[in-house]
Amino acid sequence: MSVGTEVDSETDGVTAFVKMTWILGQHKIPQIDCDKLFNIELAKQELELEKLRLELQIMKDKIAKSGSTEVTTGDDW
Repeated sequence: MSVGTEVDSETDGVTAFVKMTWILGQHKIPQIDCDKLFNIELAKQELELEKLRLELQIMKDKIAKSGSTEVTTGDDW
């Protein structure tokens, strides 16, 4: 910001002014990389799916080993 005066010698007029300058785009918020977030979420879901497949295989192996159709898990619900 700057403040000043100008004198016009032809008309003997005086002008006062205030000059304000904004620099646009200097303090931008960093953009979110949506592709990175999507790939992280996709990897998370693939790991969860693999975990469920392994749990299912363990249950099938318990059924085959015991010969019973009743399988108990560590979950209380």
